[in-house]
Amino acid sequence: MRTQPVVLSFVALAALSACGNTVDGGNGSAKILSPSPMGTDATPGPSGSATTTSANVPMINVDVGAAPTTAPPVDLANGGLEMLRSGACGQWQAKTEALPAVLELVVDTSGSMGDGTDNRNDPPPGMSKWDLTAPALNKAIDSLASETALGVFFYPNRESFGGGSGATSCISTNDALPIMPLGPSASPARMTLASRIRDQRVSGSTPTHDAYHFGLGELQKTTLKGKPFMLLITDGTPTFDLGCVSLDGGRGQPDKAPNTAALVAEVAAAKAAGIGTFVVGVPGSQTERAWLSDAAQAGGTGTPGCSSVGPTYCHFDMTTAPDFASGLTSALSAIVGQVVSCNYPVPTPPPGQAADPNKVNLVYTPGGVATNAAIISRNDAPGCTDGWQYSAAGNEIVLCSQTCATIKADPSPQVEVFGGCATVVSVIK
Repeated sequence: MRTQPVVLSFVALAALSACGNTVDGGNGSAKILSPSPMGTDATPGPSGSATTTSANVPMINVDVGAAPTTAPPVDLANGGLEMLRSGACGQWQAKTEALPAVLELVVDTSGSMGDGTDNRNDPPPGMSKWDLTAPALNKAIDSLASETALGVFFYPNRESFGGGSGATSCISTNDALPIMPLGPSASPARMTLASRIRDQRVSGSTPTHDAYHFGLGELQKTTLKGKPFMLLITDGTPTFDLGCVSLDGGRGQPDKAPNTAALVAEVAAAKAAGIGTFVVGVPGSQTERAWLSDAAQAGGTGTPGCSSVGPTYCHFDMTTAPDFASGLTSALSAIVGQVVSCNYPVPTPPPGQAADPNKVNLVYTPGGVATNAAIISRNDAPGCTDGWQYSAAGNEIVLCSQTCATIKADPSPQVEVFGGCATVVSVIK
């Protein structure tokens, strides 16, 4: 099933004296604003207010320096939600969606990917590592939301000859699929990806650092907005150092150890710049677990409690999976789940209205069932698990880890953001 973005309705309320810490009223129903097409045109909202969609509306940075004042929770059961949504304070409404993911896949298609999962070079037809990887990739891509942007680089995509003459001597970048929005089912982008995966052949050596470096460059230069991630899939020891410096003299087995520390350092630098990296080690990468694990940890995607010496590695280690095909499918599914964003841009108020970071409230309605609506408290504790907080820059609303997981697991979540009434906060003890 394709993942769906969570749509938040942002309701900016004028900071009028009529809005205090609590509101009450008549029999309020949890009417949820339905998604509308992306754009910037204002349309009439409730009580003559204006409604805008804000995926392309200029975003703002709010001043999050001042600590919020603790406020009692709004009594949703007695009409508080309806008052909060369309009561005396309501002035305008805007919709904003979670930031989409922007993914660059760097996939090892060197000659060893043609071997079997037992690393023998004569697997039965349809049972090579690549034969099993291709459908798992297709399934993962099919599950991504249409707003997701994706690029793919299969490496080396040529017979690799090294010697330090530059990256193009060991990888072919001409056939890299540029990062583009996936679009709906059967879109041209999805059809192109499916065709490229179907037609991909395995050959050559393993210039992993040059391939990652190229893919990272593709991600860094895209102008598409969203949360950026790299995904590296490989099955063995790199046979080139950065710059296409050959380690094996074209014989397939390195004469000296690859400088994997340099690759891990580049992954860490990417993370420092806001780009996470997922790492999948397929059968054949048993001897590379340590640095693959280090890379995942450096990329910010390591499993909690993991270690580069095992037994729980930080990357997705497929070398011991009883069934590689199903194991890889599960790993890619987990990655898809993690790239679904829990970050939401803070929309810009209309002219003449100010954004007050301490007058924002979130309401979550599980499954869209009005009677289950609940306020999500703001929680400024570092590494928070429940609630939400502002990003460091103040331009995004970020759900805490457990709240994020709960909403991701909901097949039809509805979350609304209200501005104008005092924020309900968690008391930090």
